[in-house]
Amino acid sequence: MFISSEHLKQLRDAATCSDAIAQQFIHAPNDRQRLLETPEVRKRIDFLIQFLDKAGK
Repeated sequence: MFISSEHLKQLRDAATCSDAIAQQFIHAPNDRQRLLETPEVRKRIDFLIQFLDKAGK
């Protein structure tokens, strides 16, 4: 699924934004599950940053 720029403009909070980013970039079921099971938004964002950093190398 592709997230359009219009959809991104409607994201109003960090939790929803992190979910949208994860949907686009995290494809491994275990990584997605780990993210979904993390209730603290800050920890989810930290996970995404680390994941994207590793993916970019």
